Amino acid sequence: MKQRFSCGEVIFNQPDSPIALCILAHGAGAGMGSEFMQGLAAELEMQQILVARFEFPYMQKTTLDGKRRPPDRTERLITHWQTVTSELAQQQQLPCFLAGKSMGGRMAMRVLNQLDQAVAAIGFGYPFYGRGKNQQPRIEPLQALQKSALIIQGTRDPLGNAEQVAELPHFSKLQLEWLEDGDHDFKPRKASGFTQTQYIATAAEVTSHFIRQQLKRVKS
Repeated sequence: MKQRFSCGEVIFNQPDSPIALCILAHGAGAGMGSEFMQGLAAELEMQQILVARFEFPYMQKTTLDGKRRPPDRTERLITHWQTVTSELAQQQQLPCFLAGKSMGGRMAMRVLNQLDQAVAAIGFGYPFYGRGKNQQPRIEPLQALQKSALIIQGTRDPLGNAEQVAELPHFSKLQLEWLEDGDHDFKPRKASGFTQTQYIATAAEVTSHFIRQQLKRVKS
């Protein structure tokens, strides 16, 4: 179901009896209608999670005219996250979780502390390193976390594989789950015996468990 807000168009995957609202942001290069985003939203819906997909301003323009653009500046991405969360949390009246693919997940971690409505954040394929830039890890948002967060990562992710991430500092508020042989889009090699579809479903199950644990914590 699509609905228009002042922040732009939002696509909802709505189960009959949702336990929480998951606001899901896209990665840097593909919008909310990508196969990954569609598949993940559908799997989360099956876990009784109401998913709201949105696009940042630069991607809204790309969706309209097909011209690829670089992401907006961080400040604008964060401001847009705040607007989206304010509008959707007010409408849905459900416990709110921020989530995102790659860049969207990094922005979710950055904005989490600033939003009283948000319980926790989830990142799918977190960009620990820029592509081809393995010297400067992007861990400031993780070090600054004041609320709980979850990252689901493929062990072969070129933006942060298992060996690279093992060398990073421990983040006290972060739970990290690995998908064996998965890449940045959770695609494993055929020899692994797994498929991307299976791993997206697994990511949704892990996310559901995390959300339910956070809800228990909030109620206790």
